[in-house]
Amino acid sequence: MTPPRAVLAVFVVLGVVLPRPPSFEYVEAVGCGESFLMAWTKDSSEVVSITLTGFPTGSREATFDLKTSAERVQVRVDVFEGPELFRRCGDLGRGLTDIQDPTSGWLAVAGRLKLSVDRRRSIATVVVDDLVVQSIKKDRVRAKRAIRFQAALHGTAG
Repeated sequence: MTPPRAVLAVFVVLGVVLPRPPSFEYVEAVGCGESFLMAWTKDSSEVVSITLTGFPTGSREATFDLKTSAERVQVRVDVFEGPELFRRCGDLGRGLTDIQDPTSGWLAVAGRLKLSVDRRRSIATVVVDDLVVQSIKKDRVRAKRAIRFQAALHGTAG
């Protein structure tokens, strides 16, 4: 049984964090250039963000082993208590980094990320297989299936 919101509010006031595990059910996505991609759930209470520093310029495809490529790619899942509003590539409002809580994010520790970029259509296709994320408390969650999404790329030459 899920605790009522009032109980959760008391825990938050007392500084007790009750992070829920990620659902990995993303329905919309966007790419800010080719170096930052994000996808979110239907109610915007969860977002996965992918930061790439190792995507070779001019490449159309790349595959990253998330266990060994931390310096080139970071996958982070943020789970919020309820819907969050955040800026999506140039929109007005708070950026995702403004609302991320360093104590409640889940970082990828294993998995394989495949990124394909169609520059002509300004679309990136992302597939993450065997994703395992870890909380700051060292709790781990494995995605039950591959995460797949397509993101419209903003800020790239078409």
